[in-house]
Parts: sequence; structure tokens; C-alpha cells
Amino acid sequence: MNVTGSMFAYFHYLVFRSFSFLVNLLSEPQALALGRFLGRTAFHLDREHRQVALENLETAFRETRSKTEQRNIALKTFQNLGMTAVEFLRIPRINPEALKEKVTFEGLEHLNAL
Repeated sequence: MNVTGSMFAYFHYLVFRSFSFLVNLLSEPQALALGRFLGRTAFHLDREHRQVALENLETAFRETRSKTEQRNIALKTFQNLGMTAVEFLRIPRINPEALKEKVTFEGLEHLNAL
């Protein structure tokens, strides 16, 4: 990689780290709202992936869901992806005790039986 390329990569790294830092300053509800906003923005700006999502939903739900319902499903999916991205950035901040309150394990006895 040349110097210009490595500087560009480092710039991306700094932007990512700065965004991650800022996301971690937010409360959980604020961070999730930001994630939904980013997902909604991506839905409207990323024509290629929006079209793929809508075509897949058309194939899956042609007979059972209207175009409006399919579009709403696609939008909610993009919003969910935005929230997931924000949650990923917040992993270092997770309190293990708070995590235990949010996560439910089912079938743990099968793992313990190994």
C-alpha cells in the first residue's frame, strides 16, 4: 500500500473510532434511536441494496403482503441493521450484570450435558 492509501485508511480508522466514541457517550435509548436513523437514511440513500431487499420480499411475499407492507418490512430491516451496528460499537461498554438482565438462555441444560 502506498503512503496516500495508508493515510486514507488511517483517516477511515480515525473516523470510525471517533464515531464509536461518540456512540458510547449516548444513553442506550439515544444510541438505538441513532441506529434507527442511520438505517432509515441508508434505506433511502442505498438504492442498490434497497432494490435487492424489495425484490427478495416480492419473491417471498408476492401472494401474502402488499407492496406497502413489503416496503415497511424492508425499512424496518434497514433500521434493525443500523441498531445492530450501534450495539456492536457499544460492546466494550456493556456491564456484565446488565447484560444478564437482557439475555435469556433457553436449552442451557443441553450445553451443560456435554
